[in-house]
Amino acid sequence: MSTACAIVIDYLAYCEYEYHGAETAGDVISARYDQLAAQGEGEGFYPLIILVTPNLAGPIEYRREDTWLYTKEDIARWRARMMEEVCETDAERAESINYLRSLSPGIARAFDEYDEKKQKEDDFKRYQASRAESKRSIGPPDFARLLPVGEAVGCEALIAKIPVKEPWELPLWVSMGGIDFCPAETEQAKAFRDWWQRYGAVPVMVRHDTWLLRVARPPQTDAECEALAKEMLEFDYMMPRQVDMLRGAGEWWFWWDWAEERA
Repeated sequence: MSTACAIVIDYLAYCEYEYHGAETAGDVISARYDQLAAQGEGEGFYPLIILVTPNLAGPIEYRREDTWLYTKEDIARWRARMMEEVCETDAERAESINYLRSLSPGIARAFDEYDEKKQKEDDFKRYQASRAESKRSIGPPDFARLLPVGEAVGCEALIAKIPVKEPWELPLWVSMGGIDFCPAETEQAKAFRDWWQRYGAVPVMVRHDTWLLRVARPPQTDAECEALAKEMLEFDYMMPRQVDMLRGAGEWWFWWDWAEERA
């Protein structure tokens, strides 16, 4: 087991997990996740696939040092404070679906900048070409790449059995985000809570730069898809969506390139 994996495990305080080495086939991990998802319904947990990289462990180390999280009890108290922040912020808003408007200034500026650029015809054409193979579903192409069938996943993986009541709480257990344009854990939780309530979206997998969600009730109408696409653009300005990519899509994924640049 690598040092990076040990750091991630230590941050999963009071949480059971299964370890899978880098040689494990992606479909084996995916199948095991499905088994644990069914098991968790009766035992009070949600599984989460965590693909471990140094770029995931690094921010966790920094978070622990910066906020004096020396023990498991410290980590548990920190999570409780984050949960309070999520709930307090929600109570201050008249409409919970508008919380994305309160993202950090950096995210807002990035969204405004993209909103201007996306009017350019050449940007739109490049976007259409790059997404041509995933018109019906956002998630499967990259899910298949990260967890390839019959091939080694290529990095250590954990399937954490996280004891939460609802799946939108999962970001609070993984210190992924809060760097550059990637929303912090509490902002991720707010977004996932809204999408869980409206669409049954459940976080399935996380990496240092990626979240994958499975969606039980995806939007079907143009109006729903257009509204959701705007919300998603504010949450992750790097991954614009078209209406036909969201209609009926059973998986959504989000990606921020800060970690890729530093990998």
